[in-house]
Amino acid sequence: TKNKNSPTKEGQPSQHAFPIMITRRSPPPCMEATKCRLFSAANGSRIGITDDGRVVAVRKGVESVSESCDEEWLLVSDEDGTVSLRSALRGHILASTEEGFVSNMEDDKDEGGKEEEGTERRPKQGAGKWCVEQTPSGILFLSEETGRALACDDDNKITALERAENENEAQIAWKVEFLSGELCFISCPFHESRVKCGPFGKVSASGSWGGWEVWRFIEAGDGLVYISSWTHDRFGLCLTPDGNVLASSNRDEWDKWAVALAPFGAGVTIRPADKKTFLAYDGKNLCARITVDTSTTWHIEPANRGMFFLSSVARDKRIGCKLGSQNKPDDLFTTKNRKSYEKWFIEKLGENEVTLRSVARGVYLGSTKYGEVTASPSQGDSEIWRIEDSTETGVALVSNEHRLLLSCNEEGKLVTVSGNNSSPKEGDAWDLEPVLPVSLSGGQIGAVCAAGAATVAFAAAMPVAVMSGLGWLGFTSQGIAAGSTAATMMSAEAVASGGGVAAGGL
Repeated sequence: TKNKNSPTKEGQPSQHAFPIMITRRSPPPCMEATKCRLFSAANGSRIGITDDGRVVAVRKGVESVSESCDEEWLLVSDEDGTVSLRSALRGHILASTEEGFVSNMEDDKDEGGKEEEGTERRPKQGAGKWCVEQTPSGILFLSEETGRALACDDDNKITALERAENENEAQIAWKVEFLSGELCFISCPFHESRVKCGPFGKVSASGSWGGWEVWRFIEAGDGLVYISSWTHDRFGLCLTPDGNVLASSNRDEWDKWAVALAPFGAGVTIRPADKKTFLAYDGKNLCARITVDTSTTWHIEPANRGMFFLSSVARDKRIGCKLGSQNKPDDLFTTKNRKSYEKWFIEKLGENEVTLRSVARGVYLGSTKYGEVTASPSQGDSEIWRIEDSTETGVALVSNEHRLLLSCNEEGKLVTVSGNNSSPKEGDAWDLEPVLPVSLSGGQIGAVCAAGAATVAFAAAMPVAVMSGLGWLGFTSQGIAAGSTAATMMSAEAVASGGGVAAGGL
């Protein structure tokens, strides 16, 4: 169907072309775990970790490490405000000793039970927590255990220095380059099309909702973002000075974008960092415009479109819903599959309150006070759930009305159980797995196969490191209706200030 919000006769959008509709019912954002690289503010060296677990400094153009080295780190936050730095590839946690030696958190004993040589240089358990402080020179990581600051010294070695004794703050300061962010579709509602980065890196527009159309919004500082292809993570969206929209493998000023509320209602504008033009789609080509109209208004929507698999952590089973037999109510079941019957829409109602609606059947997951799990065609108080932290891996799904925990028993049956017991029962923890699109359709596979198997293997290697439901528990802002924006791109503060992306990074 055509968009009814058409321009006026003069070619300008009317004042009410895109009326803003604020609602509390909105899908959660599709967030990735926070992955980054750390660069020394003093000399540009990056922190890396070798195959044998040694923490080293890697400087561009300097062959200082012969082994393969992982330079990507996961920033894992704790409730006490500290963070841990975990190797994205090897899982080692960065920690500091009282003497300033920086190493990874591993057991201090070998398989024979004897202490390894150099054990005195091993950090204590619990020494992997860091307090983060922002300074004009960069970010400081201060060990909670020792108070020492993570540093790259004059000999290009990673160490931890006493902050009070260090006169050169740049030596203990770090620049953080984020590699992950929020996964979104960038849709032009007027032409019902999305921005696409195709199999060979060509940027165009498409009517599909596949993996080629998913983009990663990454914090770039100063309220700006990088927009990189989810499938081709080495390519970022770029608007050149002459107005061409293309994929760039660089990260310079032309690759930074400002996202703000559109002046004519629900949606956003996307502009280069210099803010001289707007990203636009004229129905045929992506281009640049100097004025705002319907072609420059975009909707930013979660890559999973609000769909999740509800997976029992203990049983490794998904909740499914199918048509009941002989006019009976819809049947709920659990299965090892991840197919259409196992997909659920999660819609946020209030603080931690959600509804769970079957994608295939349209019914709501509910609970009775007798411990039964139901599938209802309409939403009432019994169909509202709270997502709460769990002492086990995952989250707890708690009936808002009856205060009972959703559980999957040993037989795979869905029940609700009392949550009064201080020790949670096995089967009470759930993973909320985002349902993400694929990049290769049958026709695309055939086309790419002509280019060689290596290309197909690369294109099919989909990134899947996406956070589960805990990533959006803290979201309290009001979303904009019709999936017009992803939640974190439109915080309450941004709406109140007239637009702009809330800088969630360091």
